Amino acid sequence: INAEYGGQHMSGRDTILNWIQNYVPEAVEGVDLKREAPKVFNDGKILSHIVKKADPDAPINLKLLKHKSAVDNVEVALNAAERFGAPKLIDATDMACEHPDEQSILTYLGSLKTTIEQREKARGLEKKVQESKNKTRDLKDRLNAQSARKKQELENLRKKAAEDESLADVQVAAFEIKEVAPEQKEVPCELCAKPLKAGKIVEVENLDGSQNIYHLQCFVCFTCKKPFTEHFWRVQGKPYCKEHHRIAQGFVCARCSKAIIETPIEALSKFYHKDCFLCSHCNTSLSGGFFDLTGTPACGNCYKTKKPSKYTCFNCKLPIQGPVLDACDKKWHDPGCFVCTKCKKNLGDDFVSVKGLPYCDNCA
Repeated sequence: INAEYGGQHMSGRDTILNWIQNYVPEAVEGVDLKREAPKVFNDGKILSHIVKKADPDAPINLKLLKHKSAVDNVEVALNAAERFGAPKLIDATDMACEHPDEQSILTYLGSLKTTIEQREKARGLEKKVQESKNKTRDLKDRLNAQSARKKQELENLRKKAAEDESLADVQVAAFEIKEVAPEQKEVPCELCAKPLKAGKIVEVENLDGSQNIYHLQCFVCFTCKKPFTEHFWRVQGKPYCKEHHRIAQGFVCARCSKAIIETPIEALSKFYHKDCFLCSHCNTSLSGGFFDLTGTPACGNCYKTKKPSKYTCFNCKLPIQGPVLDACDKKWHDPGCFVCTKCKKNLGDDFVSVKGLPYCDNCA
């Protein structure tokens, strides 16, 4: 029997032995398979390594092989391989003998090789199918999320407009570019008030069902003069791109002075990008909270050093802004910081003072 392996023509025997050499190199280190086969397989160790790699859940403990008989090792490996589809073409006693039949062993190993390769190929296809499904699901989720965000943004703008008449025309709108129709030639452009005449125009469908029409050259962002691609935002009757619409609404980062496109962080009557919301003194992130230090956001450490509080918590060493718990002649944040000195269990009114420190009953 001849076969192709690694770009070379070789006998079936060499094909199988080369496959084993590459599949479980750690099991055949220092072994000359071509010279020592088939007797090298009679202790079941190489077969056990092959089966264990093909099926990591196989009930084979590679560390204990040397403590078991050759027949037991081979029998366990044959049964485990049969469990994932490899036909049991040989008995354990026929492999684990002093003079095993080479043809019988190579026939079984060739069948095992085919089964493992088909299994790995099937698992590879299953993985690709699952990855494709995951990508499709992720894409669908992203599209749904984008759609939901757009709907929510429109709804939020409607609510904002309803609450504030000065923002009644703040809206996101879609538009369509087309040729001017004969009956539209004398219609005035919404921005320049001149007749549309001829050429391309922009028709805008508003949220309330009404329509506005513009010259194509007039329909640009009021601030940067760039044309729109899909949507535009209108504030006080003027069209804006997303960035300058946010600026027109006052969403400008107090730290970097750039427009805030996503949801801003509002603190001390100012807006910040998430990444810009840092301590005004040491640039530490304030994602976990901040202190008002003379009108600027500050971390706890800077607030402590630059504006000491009347009381400082004995536990966390930070200023106490809210309720103060007075116990053991010390001040504590309440709740949260008054805990057992040893086990850190939260304490209430039930505690024991030992050398000026609070303990629970179990630790006192």
